Amino acid sequence: MRYLAIICATYVALGGFAQGTGEIRLNIDPGHNFQFVLDDQFRMQQRSMNISAGAHNFKIWAPERAIVDTNLTVYPDSTLFFSMELPYSPEYQAWKEEMSTFQKKFTLYKVLPATATVGVGVWAIVSAVDYKNSSDQLNDNRAKYDELVVPREISELKAQLQQDKDDLSSAETQVIVSTSVFVVSAIATWFLFKKAKSMEVPVFNDKAKLEFEGLVYNPQQQGTWAGNFKLRF
Repeated sequence: MRYLAIICATYVALGGFAQGTGEIRLNIDPGHNFQFVLDDQFRMQQRSMNISAGAHNFKIWAPERAIVDTNLTVYPDSTLFFSMELPYSPEYQAWKEEMSTFQKKFTLYKVLPATATVGVGVWAIVSAVDYKNSSDQLNDNRAKYDELVVPREISELKAQLQQDKDDLSSAETQVIVSTSVFVVSAIATWFLFKKAKSMEVPVFNDKAKLEFEGLVYNPQQQGTWAGNFKLRF
């Protein structure tokens, strides 16, 4: 019985050493910058590795994403394919909403007022040009009126002069209104620009990153973390 126990113990020990290795291939979204901590010891980045057979713990993370904690079982002389899309972290989703609100306010405070002011400015310029043209037309017809001697022509030009006066009055009103609106719009734009300048851009605080970086610490790198490497057991 004693020799049988020794033989059994030896068999178990040899079986433990001869458990073999398998391969894990990771297909993670996002695929360019994900990282993981293997068995709470090794921080890695590669997509495939040879590893001892058995169950292994993976804590997978990428910027803006939440940490996914999962266990994978590797079998000897086989390849395990593992695919997953890392979910966005709650902090990132909240930051995206804050950024959306910020951009809407920025557009409201800066882009729209500036566009409106430019439009009103064009209106004021066009009104000024119309006023000048109406004034020139009235002055020209007044000069012609003084030179006419034919009664019919005088009567016709007199009616035209009245129309010219009406056009000039209308153009003058347009100048006053458009200029006043432009001044008000410019003041409002300045005020909203000042308000937009004081707005604080939302900052993304990646708590998942801080948590992930706290999983494995490398004291030899003064607070930085272990680099990438390939494990073979």
